[in-house]
Amino acid sequence: MGVLALAACKGTEPFVPTPTSVLVTPASLSFTALGAQSQLSAAVLDQRGEAMKQATVIWSTGSATVASVSATGLVTTVGNGTTQIVATAASAHGSVQVTVAQATQGFFKAGGDFQTGAVGAALPQPIAARVTDPLGNGIAGVPVTFAVTQGGGAVSSGTAVTTGTGTATVSWTLGTVAGAPQALTASIADGTLPALAFTASAIAGPAATVELQAGNGQTAPQGTPLTVAPAVLVHDGYGNVKRGASVTFAVTGGGGVVTGAFQSTDANGVAAVGGWSWDPPGRRRSLPRFPERVSRGTRWVSPRRRRHPGRPRAWWPS
Repeated sequence: MGVLALAACKGTEPFVPTPTSVLVTPASLSFTALGAQSQLSAAVLDQRGEAMKQATVIWSTGSATVASVSATGLVTTVGNGTTQIVATAASAHGSVQVTVAQATQGFFKAGGDFQTGAVGAALPQPIAARVTDPLGNGIAGVPVTFAVTQGGGAVSSGTAVTTGTGTATVSWTLGTVAGAPQALTASIADGTLPALAFTASAIAGPAATVELQAGNGQTAPQGTPLTVAPAVLVHDGYGNVKRGASVTFAVTGGGGVVTGAFQSTDANGVAAVGGWSWDPPGRRRSLPRFPERVSRGTRWVSPRRRRHPGRPRAWWPS
């Protein structure tokens, strides 16, 4: 009887491919905007340097605040900075460097244009300018220069730095001449984009002074309305005529009747009483001949020889 012996020869074991290296393409990524995306691909190589088409690849990011990566290798930028995107297959891995640096592409007005405010006072709303990247995201940390170019006003700060929304704001105090052009510019320090021009309208401030304007020194028959209605001129604290100021006229001595006592100043800052009838029959008084300034008002005063002078007085609200 014959015996057949079989023996396995060394080096004939079956080959089992194992991930040895991972090649990620492209080799690096650079972005100039937040929210930008780019697709990565990974090639897994075995011990022989051959591609393993069915190998499982797991993607991860070194910093989620800079960039995220999906399960399929899609990179999305989140914030400025640098990080690594890693592709892992078993114990092998490969990576690419991702750099995000927002580039300035947009410079826009974000608020405060075309306001109307009182002279010498800050406008109700701040002046705001916004800096954006190519995808319209705000860029933080950009210096913006603000300067008054007309009207003689002032800004709260000559330079403001953009916040996380890409917005820089300042307060604008108008000049002291009502009706004068008011203008301000905002510009980026590096001068890469055109400056922004803001305008505003300056109106008179609160009423501050009132003075006799017309109607002094008249005489009239008893019980007869005066020919010229007494009138006052109202200014604000900077000498601008005050339009629309409420003025109340009242007789404070000597008799007589006032009609149309509640008036508003016109475009020239003037308010006139509707009418003033002098003393009732049996008495006759001379209309005041010179004004005397009193606290918060103006009065017409008769000559001192009159025993009971008539004193119509004009008042205006604070």
